[in-house]
Amino acid sequence: MYSTRPSIPGTTYRLLEAIPYPRAERQGRLVDASGTRLHGAYERKVAGGYQSALINNGRVLCRYVYGRPTPATFPGDRHSYANLVLCGGYSWGVPDDSNPPISHRPATEHIPGWHRGLWDSHFIQQRLLAGLKPAGSVHGAPEQVTAWCAEAKAAGLLTRKYAHHAGAVGTIAGAGIARPGPALIGGELQNLYDNYDGLLPDYVIEDALNELECLSGEDLLCRDLANPADAQDLIITGHAYGYPPMTTVACIFGTHS
Repeated sequence: MYSTRPSIPGTTYRLLEAIPYPRAERQGRLVDASGTRLHGAYERKVAGGYQSALINNGRVLCRYVYGRPTPATFPGDRHSYANLVLCGGYSWGVPDDSNPPISHRPATEHIPGWHRGLWDSHFIQQRLLAGLKPAGSVHGAPEQVTAWCAEAKAAGLLTRKYAHHAGAVGTIAGAGIARPGPALIGGELQNLYDNYDGLLPDYVIEDALNELECLSGEDLLCRDLANPADAQDLIITGHAYGYPPMTTVACIFGTHS
């Protein structure tokens, strides 16, 4: 099911996953042999292991270092770098003239343009509806969040609204959304074990996966997924939000930047 890919000509990187989000206007210096700027999730060998990078139009946004190469993702995989982009910790730039739903606010309200970022919640909603994330959180105006929850419920998903709070642009609402049933489906249990085995202590892996086996979508909505307390929590949050396991390893050891 998993496979690796060769290096891109002219670089030391190999493509892990194409990221389906638009390129920022701001350009970086990382290009392939044809001069095309890299855009997606990539990996290369470095001192001490392997490093993956999220790259938007040639510019690195974040790096993760871990002990062995990551298998390339495959279509339909719920552990995806496309989910990692949506974690809220990045500013995934978008074109200057992007309007909703690509960017949160109209282009005319956000100057200078290169600061404009991807509207995470819209894409989280789309990936949840497509079955490409076990769970996620959406935030926005109360009426928008209500509409997202209605759409999710109509698709058979579970929702849980959060308390409103005041933001710089008005009242901000939020909600958790998850797929019903077991948190682990198909071969995910074995895939997670295979990814973490040898990189983390056995007891951490076993405790986290034993707990995940007992969790449902309903349980995920009751957890504070956004604030994991320890390595076991990080593994559970990483799976719930659909992040690649090797990036979770880097977070546990603090080898990400």
